[in-house]
Amino acid sequence: MKMKYFVIIVLAYVLIIQNSMALDLPQKIYDYQIATTRCDYFLDDNSIALLEDIYTFLKIPEKDLNNKSQKIDKEFFSKYSDGICDLDYFLIDLNTTADMRLTFNQIDELKMAILSVNSDMKDIIIKPDRPLFVYSTFDRILSSFIPRNELTGGQSAPYLLGKTEVVLIFINNPGVTWSNEINNVFSKVLDATTWLESQSPTNANSDFEIVYYIANIDYDPNNCDLNDGFCACNSWMEDAVKNLGASDNNNDNRYTDDLVNFIKSNTQADNVALTYIIKESPLFSSVAGYACPYPFFGVGERTAVYYKTCFIACQTNGMDVYAHELLHLFGACDEYQGCGEFYGCNNPCIFSYTPVYDKYPNANCYDCNLNGQPCIMRGEDGLGASAPELAIEYYTKGQIGWGDYDNDNVIDPKDLCPLIFGNGFDGCLTSVTTTTDNACATDVYQCSDGSYVSRNPSNSCQFYPCPNATSTDIITICERNTTNCAKSCKKCPSNYEYCEYEWTSKCGNSSGVLYPGESLPWLTCNKISNCTLKGKPTGSTTVTTTTTTIQAGCVEICNKQTTNCQLSCKKCPSNYEYCEYEWISSCNSINGTINSGQSLPWLTCNKKSNCAVRGCD
Repeated sequence: MKMKYFVIIVLAYVLIIQNSMALDLPQKIYDYQIATTRCDYFLDDNSIALLEDIYTFLKIPEKDLNNKSQKIDKEFFSKYSDGICDLDYFLIDLNTTADMRLTFNQIDELKMAILSVNSDMKDIIIKPDRPLFVYSTFDRILSSFIPRNELTGGQSAPYLLGKTEVVLIFINNPGVTWSNEINNVFSKVLDATTWLESQSPTNANSDFEIVYYIANIDYDPNNCDLNDGFCACNSWMEDAVKNLGASDNNNDNRYTDDLVNFIKSNTQADNVALTYIIKESPLFSSVAGYACPYPFFGVGERTAVYYKTCFIACQTNGMDVYAHELLHLFGACDEYQGCGEFYGCNNPCIFSYTPVYDKYPNANCYDCNLNGQPCIMRGEDGLGASAPELAIEYYTKGQIGWGDYDNDNVIDPKDLCPLIFGNGFDGCLTSVTTTTDNACATDVYQCSDGSYVSRNPSNSCQFYPCPNATSTDIITICERNTTNCAKSCKKCPSNYEYCEYEWTSKCGNSSGVLYPGESLPWLTCNKISNCTLKGKPTGSTTVTTTTTTIQAGCVEICNKQTTNCQLSCKKCPSNYEYCEYEWISSCNSINGTINSGQSLPWLTCNKKSNCAVRGCD
């Protein structure tokens, strides 16, 4: 797969384009000079900070700080312009040059501190990231998680398929600006995306383009407490994009979604992954980066990665950190030690979509499986991923859309029947015969009068309706106005000879015949649609009624005018099998289904809107 590289540097004062986005289109770069460092550590060219780190750590009084700083600036930095390869030599040289008069024990203490602070930042290690999906200030606790179980069209990175635009956003804040270090980041992201392409199934057609912006904000993003998801994932990130010149075109008080739409419309990308780069992590932080996945933080899948950690000497994050964070945005859960605390053991990954949501649990999580497989999301022994162990294991592949659950050589998101074991062109078939451009199984269905019907290649190879079926042959088993036909009408009862279903929606229509006990196909739409299931009871030749409904249906349990649907109607009560919700607002309108006990998605608008929930038996 051909890699393409784009670079765009846009400051906040660029011109307004079409009154909606003050951004230029990306410029293509053919030759790019990548800055590299031969050694593990490097200096940050800040002698005052270097000295203050030493004095603070050793708890000794600062002496003649300015003179020592001048000596280091004049005689020391130039020696280590290519990096620090030997910490012992470096510290002894520093002690002599700055006349610091440290003892050998103090020098050993400093060395161990540098190794401790920076050990997790090496290229061969993934440092645990922070799974940010809790709005602590809004009581968004773990029990409020909703599965990403339906594609609504609002996701910017649903599966890692097709063309992905990786948008790097470098953050300038007071006292912190970017210059040549950008080259290092570009090199690591290039390595990460190249590696991801090498792991990708051929029919995923994974391809990456890299663009970047430099954004200015007037405060330090590290001031955010990572337990406050709103601060970490919304406040400074939204300000950065706003300062680039983005407009809030849909009046939702957010700008990242508008940036995503701008990038998609101008690049024809299938996915957009926003990656914010913070120059330096907080001292002694154990976090290399964190992800803000949809739907917990709205449209615009985004992650933040710290470029470097500095304590006397600095180290940068490796390519594996960028790859790890990107995979979160496409649905992958963490598997390293401690993952069970956040995700639970063997539970579905809360970031993934159907049809893969409940088929690829987090079963390789270290807390659940001590002898699990090496993976970029887990690492060696659940503590980090060394370079020889870089891999994407079975469950992670499934979560990001690279799995093939039914082993039919059709990856799940492209499989029309992802849970039916077959080998046909659409993933639905076991024995096929080809006619013109379509293929369907050669099996037939015997109708009640003894005649046979074959499969219809124009209707996803469902059986043709029986030719003699009349209103006196079949009764209505279920008729629902719903967003999910399979959840609402379920399957053909076992005491029926056969069933016929019909799905009428703005997303597409479908109909077909089911065997007794066979479930309805996974038919969904983000708008309320009609699902009808009819069938002929076993042993019946004539049925006088045609309107019998076996299932109890759905009842309204919440209907409120509100600015926040989740806070008002909360969740699907446990005494219902599932719930259907509807959110109608001037900001956006959406319908969907949630399982029993699950909370509504975080649907908000700055104007009062209608939130309705129906509980279904």
